[in-house]
Order: sequence, then C-alpha cells, then structure tokens
Amino acid sequence: MALASVLAALGAAADAQTTPTLATQPSNALYDQYYPHNAYDLFLEGDAWVTCSADDAGVLSGCAKAHEWPLDFGFGDAAVKMVRHLKATGPGRLTIPIHFGLSMGTLTVCRSSDTDCILVEPLASTFSLPLPVPGSKPVSIYLRCRLSPDGAVAACGIPADSDPKLFNPAIDAAVKGYRFPHLPTGFNLGWTILPVNLIPADPDAAQWPRE
Repeated sequence: MALASVLAALGAAADAQTTPTLATQPSNALYDQYYPHNAYDLFLEGDAWVTCSADDAGVLSGCAKAHEWPLDFGFGDAAVKMVRHLKATGPGRLTIPIHFGLSMGTLTVCRSSDTDCILVEPLASTFSLPLPVPGSKPVSIYLRCRLSPDGAVAACGIPADSDPKLFNPAIDAAVKGYRFPHLPTGFNLGWTILPVNLIPADPDAAQWPRE
C-alpha cells in the first residue's frame, strides 16, 4: 500500500508538471485587432475563457469558448480568434483566461461654452463597476460632469426621471475615479462627458481561472 501511494503521488506530480501553460501572451496588437467593436464603443470591459489542445510543439488547436462575461458582446468569440496566435509550453489540454481591458485615452473637456473644447487624457479613470440592482445586461451611462480647479470631478448631472439606483452609483464612481491633470484657465472649471458601465456580477466567476 505504501508503494502504491508513492507511485500514485509521483504520477499525480508528473501530470501536474506536464499540464501546459501559455508560452506567449496576447499582444496589444491582438487586443486592438480582436476587441469586440460594440463593447469597445461602449468602453465595456469583459472576460472570456477558452479551452484548447496543444501538440508537442505547443501549437493550439480545437479551441472553443468555455465562458464569457458579460454575455452577448462577443468576448468569447474574440478570445477564440486571439488564442490561435499563441503557443503553449507543451502538449496537453489547457484553459486560457483572456481579459479585455481598456485605457480611457482622451476625453473632451469644455469651458462653459459647448464649442470651446480641448482633448485631455485623464490621470485616472473608472468606467466599469458592479451593477447595484438585479439584471443580466450591462447598463451604459454617460454623465455630464463639472470639474473642480484641481482636476477632480466636482458634480455630475442626471437626466430627468432617471433611476437613482443606477445613476447614483455611476456618479459616485465618476467623482471618485476620474481625475484630470492641470488644465488651462477656464477649462479647469469646465465640464466633460464621462462614460460609466454598470456590469452585473458574473454568476460563474468563482469557477474560472484568473491571470
């Protein structure tokens, strides 16, 4: 029995050692090429998990979407296309997590006049946070916000008859998460439009690997 236990342990260790991992990681160019367009336009981030087989040379084949979140934005199909460009460390079956994340880039900041505007890249941004009310689809909100002299967000307006359960958390995220650099006189007390996505919690998140 002792020898059998040792052999079983050695076999398990060998299996663990031969489980392949990624030898290469997705490049920024691949993310630019395959990021789902409708999600990109909404500043929407997402995750997908893909299962593949790898041969002795680490070439991946038979890749299929195992899971994606949020649903219906194409993150899973995009991830399958991306991983075809990658290689594994050796033969076997592996599950590959892909996170589609974004940097904000530039935003338009205006004086009190709607026509006197400049493009500015925020020092900090936050445009994805958990949906605070039950739902199965993300809610994309655009907030018109005033800036304070130090580049922080002073306050944001909401449309009339809007749902405070949605807009209040979005405003709180914008006020706490966005910050701009020093702006020219007049613009530092101006306004901007900030995107915020409220995303439902993934019910299967605990089952999937993270990078």
